Amino acid sequence: INMKEDKLIEYLFPSKKKRKSTSESLEDKQKYDARLLAFLSSNKLDATLYRRILLQMPTKIIPRMANPLLLADFLTSSYETQNNASKILALHGLYVLLTQYNLEYPFFFGKLYALLTVDLFSAKYKARFFYLLDIFLQSSHLPANLVASFAKRLARLALLIPQHDQCLIITFIYNLIV
Repeated sequence: INMKEDKLIEYLFPSKKKRKSTSESLEDKQKYDARLLAFLSSNKLDATLYRRILLQMPTKIIPRMANPLLLADFLTSSYETQNNASKILALHGLYVLLTQYNLEYPFFFGKLYALLTVDLFSAKYKARFFYLLDIFLQSSHLPANLVASFAKRLARLALLIPQHDQCLIITFIYNLIV
């Protein structure tokens, strides 16, 4: 990464020390949105930087934006096309957009259900995934058959995964049933 890109990355993801003020004007936020979207649409993102962006999306990037819904396309494409680690990180950003900015995401639970595979248990961010899954499935507005289908899928996975993960899954299934 050259010097110009280093400055852009520092602008997009400022460290806590260098951040001057917590409140920015609408014009500053709109400039930030434009630069961020231009950066994300460039083909200069390697896998490490891509994951770093997804990791910082819910806490550092979305709060600084004037219109966070502009990230919906980036996050949904990340969620649908990347590896398990990136999918989990994109899921966290999508969660923020769904809950705080009223993003409509059709077939969200179907795609979430499809993530439940044996490969998930070797993913780097599986603890974050189960934290988010727990939040998603705790809603009292979900139909009982949807929650039951997740419990059934998890029970089937419990037969195929290592023992140390089985304890987590059994506890998770118990919480879903309760």
